[in-house]
Amino acid sequence: VETCRAAGEPFSLALIAITASDPVAHNTVAWDDLMQRTGRILSTSLRCTDVLSRWNINEFAVLLPATDLACAVSAARNVQKKVETQLLATPEAGSLRLRVSAGVTALVDDDKLDTAMDRADKCIFAAQSSDISVVSDQAGAPASRHRVLLFHELRTARLLQQLLVAQGLEVVITDNATASAVV
Repeated sequence: VETCRAAGEPFSLALIAITASDPVAHNTVAWDDLMQRTGRILSTSLRCTDVLSRWNINEFAVLLPATDLACAVSAARNVQKKVETQLLATPEAGSLRLRVSAGVTALVDDDKLDTAMDRADKCIFAAQSSDISVVSDQAGAPASRHRVLLFHELRTARLLQQLLVAQGLEVVITDNATASAVV
């Protein structure tokens, strides 16, 4: 953390909770083996500079140096896709699908790691309590920056709009080339 701060680089944190499609699996002896295999999937889904650790019986913590909040959310979604597409076999519960819930935050200013962990924990609780798999807080988000993309073709703009809205961004499209827009 201190190295990133000294270099003026962002630093993010993700807590990742794993639950099984069959709740009985959580009570089996094979659960620890399942979490170890899940940890291997997670580690191959992350960059070599990221730090992965098992946080508790069904959670992992990921430290993401030189990563802003938006990129950390993207990394968490990537992890989610990799884990949730796996069908893992256990001797006691059979084949299972795992569900990933993630809470993501960025460390800001003189944030302590435990303060950021508390924020990530609240985010993970929100993710587990909803249909949203990855929840981030805005404490680590920089002040809003406006970006404008210009496309000559309206069809391309509409396709991009669908993708960006799915990521939680506000998109304004105008087909009037002379219109001025404040974004």
